[in-house]
Amino acid sequence: MLGFAVAYPHRTKSLVMADTVGGMAVPEVEELQARLRDTNAANVSIGHRAISRGFVQRNPALANLYLQISDSNPPRSEPAGGQQPGPSVAQLGDLQVPTLFIVGEEDKIAPPAVIEAAAKTIPGARITKVPEAGHSVYFEKPDIFNFEVSRFIQSVTEPAKVASTV
Repeated sequence: MLGFAVAYPHRTKSLVMADTVGGMAVPEVEELQARLRDTNAANVSIGHRAISRGFVQRNPALANLYLQISDSNPPRSEPAGGQQPGPSVAQLGDLQVPTLFIVGEEDKIAPPAVIEAAAKTIPGARITKVPEAGHSVYFEKPDIFNFEVSRFIQSVTEPAKVASTV
């Protein structure tokens, strides 16, 4: 998605980056993400790392569903060395597409510090941090996620209301 916005900004009205940095090739972001990933990896499944602690207590049935879905996905390996790098600092610095980063405050996979570093690379990017949510804000807090995304899209698509003078 981020790569598309960089390659085709004229075809991209806005961009929402939900709990991701979109594969950007930004050394500061990559280093921070690697450092935080190493300290949180342990021997815990990605599903268990993805959900917030409180989600299991607040909604055990949905937490179980999330873990079942997560466990049914095959493990992902690290990107191969020959894979195309994502957008660079220079490309992101030129991006004029309104961008919203949304992240759960308890995200251990793409922690808020990583998302903040990523957002700094795109001019005018906004960040919304959702309390008591992990990596999948859309799943744990769908009402907040939908509200914030809708509000962002409306701010981009609706012209500013100018007071008329008579």
